Amino acid sequence: MHAPDQLAIIAGNGVYPRVLARGARAAGVRKILALAFEGETDAELGQLVDEICWLRVGQLSRMLSTLRDAKITSAIMAG
Repeated sequence: MHAPDQLAIIAGNGVYPRVLARGARAAGVRKILALAFEGETDAELGQLVDEICWLRVGQLSRMLSTLRDAKITSAIMAG
């Protein structure tokens, strides 16, 4: 299985979103977008991804429109 060209990480709290971002980059993912939650996601994640979008929990429509606008079709939840 090959890595996607672009990936969105729906990032909760803890270290797993950062571990995933490092692993995705090592696997050859060219563009990583993080969908991060205010008060939950570690801001350090922003240093490991190409773009970070800060959301409040419950902003599902904004999350989906961000993915659509970025034309990213592969996403994974972490943390």
